[in-house]
Amino acid sequence: MSRVAHMKAEKKSDALLSFTRICHRKPQCLFCFFEGEDVKYYGIRIKEQLFPLEWESISCGRKQEVLNLYRVLQNHEHQAYRTAKKAFFVDRDFDEPLAE
Repeated sequence: MSRVAHMKAEKKSDALLSFTRICHRKPQCLFCFFEGEDVKYYGIRIKEQLFPLEWESISCGRKQEVLNLYRVLQNHEHQAYRTAKKAFFVDRDFDEPLAE
C-alpha cells in the first residue's frame, strides 16, 4: 500500500473512530460530518440555528470520505450507529445530486 493510500485509509478510520467514541459518551447529540475544514463555515450557522442542541463536528477529509462514511454508518451492524442523529456536509461541486 502506498503512503498516500495508507494516509487516506487512516483518515477515514479516524473519523469513524471519533464518531464511535463520542457516540458512546453522548448518544443523543447530533453528529455533523464535514469535508476538510468546512466546519469553520458551517459551524457558526449550526450553532445559530440549532441552539441549544448539543452537536459534535467530525472532519472526514475529502468529499468521497464523507460519502463513504455515510454508507458505512447507514449499514453498520451496531444499531446505535445507524440510528444516531447524523448530518453530512459536502460541497456540491459539479456532481449530480444523490438519489436517496
